[in-house]
Amino acid sequence: MKLNIKYIFLGFILLSASNSSSAYQHASLAGIKQKMPYSQVREVLIEHGWQAVYNHLYTDEFLSHRDLQMLEVNGWHEVDSCSGTGSGFCNFDFADAYGNKLAVTTIGDCYNEEGQPAQSDEKCDLKVIHWTLRNVDRCKEAE
Repeated sequence: MKLNIKYIFLGFILLSASNSSSAYQHASLAGIKQKMPYSQVREVLIEHGWQAVYNHLYTDEFLSHRDLQMLEVNGWHEVDSCSGTGSGFCNFDFADAYGNKLAVTTIGDCYNEEGQPAQSDEKCDLKVIHWTLRNVDRCKEAE
């Protein structure tokens, strides 16, 4: 009988370990695709429970006055950074209720509804090229 109890206990431990999988929960990313306009991706993410993370980028010395105005006009306060030269990459931050962070990367100039490069005082859109999901709690555990 002692042998059976040991096997039952061992089975319980193995079952418990298998239930703590390496995967983790996060708010849905369904519906976002590369080359989608950032405003649409932002809308989908917010509908799925992601929250835009307000960043204080407006003191960034690398952003031109035009870029800062474009971000303000569009209400994109979640911008983390934008490159001042080159391909014009921008990163935008989101968080969900599970402790995850999502960084969305865009590329290029901001175009208005007519498909023309936007003036600094008009609404425009960027193209999404990449996103990165990160679980903050798991990163802390790894340290």
